Amino acid sequence: MIFNRWAPGRIALAACMALLAQNRAGAQSVVFSNGNKGIARFADKYGAGPRQPSRPTAPSASGIPYYSKGFASLKGKSVTLRLIGTDPGAGAASTTIPAVIQPLRVVFSDGTVLDGTDVVAAVASSPVFATADYTFGAVDVGTTQYLDAMQRAQFWNFTGFSQSGYHLLLGSPTVNPAITVNVPADKGFAITSSAGVLIGLVDNAYLSAIIDGVATGGAFAPNQLPLIVTDNVLQYDSAGCCVIGYHSSQSGSPATAQTWVYSAWVRTNTFGASFDDAVGLSHELTEWANDPFVGDFSTLNVIPPAVLPGQGACIINFETGDPAEAVAGGSFAQTIGGVTYHLQDVATLWWYLHTSPSPAANGWYSVNGLFRQPSSLCGPG
Repeated sequence: MIFNRWAPGRIALAACMALLAQNRAGAQSVVFSNGNKGIARFADKYGAGPRQPSRPTAPSASGIPYYSKGFASLKGKSVTLRLIGTDPGAGAASTTIPAVIQPLRVVFSDGTVLDGTDVVAAVASSPVFATADYTFGAVDVGTTQYLDAMQRAQFWNFTGFSQSGYHLLLGSPTVNPAITVNVPADKGFAITSSAGVLIGLVDNAYLSAIIDGVATGGAFAPNQLPLIVTDNVLQYDSAGCCVIGYHSSQSGSPATAQTWVYSAWVRTNTFGASFDDAVGLSHELTEWANDPFVGDFSTLNVIPPAVLPGQGACIINFETGDPAEAVAGGSFAQTIGGVTYHLQDVATLWWYLHTSPSPAANGWYSVNGLFRQPSSLCGPG
């Protein structure tokens, strides 16, 4: 998501960015061949989504399937959230989202090319689409895709939830031809890490504008999820390097808003063995499912403000991956077909709402057990 944790009326943007840049003790880092250092992070694009084209409001069936539901929060309050899929309290239901893998072929001014086409096969065979058996603690949530496993574990003991029949799945992906992005010398460059890994670095504003244009240019239907991917191309901004990915949406009605996910596929040993391959994509995918319409302030899934562990900053909306990204042990491994992938553990809704006991599998507050207690508040709940 984009790195500035937007917190209206609470934390000024510049101060918030400074906090995040300075307080990431558990974050994965990279040392470049020129001696500079980068910190792995994600971006939060709140309320910045492109406008939808002028057209009559279409029925909700034309957009991404979602539900609105009130959840009990602190002090007897209720928060209403919009999440992808169907109401987990309404029993068995399976939702399949049409997915499109859209690679970017990034060409730098020195002739270096990092082609997202080269990682399409890895994305398609990863836990994002391929199935595996997911066991968290004492609970086996089934053989399924990563996103479905995380959502099932989050609602495992929720009243009305069907452990046998509830699913949120991605369909077999359509793969689009790569879109070429030519990066001017003043907007990015290719560099190797001290470990010899080739990395592309591109100005955040420059690449994000291109990505948002690709997502909303008419190539995708609102009921599809575009997964826009690069081969180890990371972003930098005023806070430094390295943004791995974000998710966003168009502003306006959720019934017709295009949503999308962008992430680099992280090459082995860019940041370290526990932060390779699918971590970025898995992080953004679960956040997309749980806070899909971030492109409009009015449709953010606002929750009690929470301190982000290891970051010293405050978050006010329901982002699943952000609390775990800077904490040691925030990712876990899953093997499919003899290949080991690295995936993001995520904070559950109950971590934010302080629900006790947690309805998640094992009564935990993150799916894989990183958090065993609710969040620390950084403002009134």
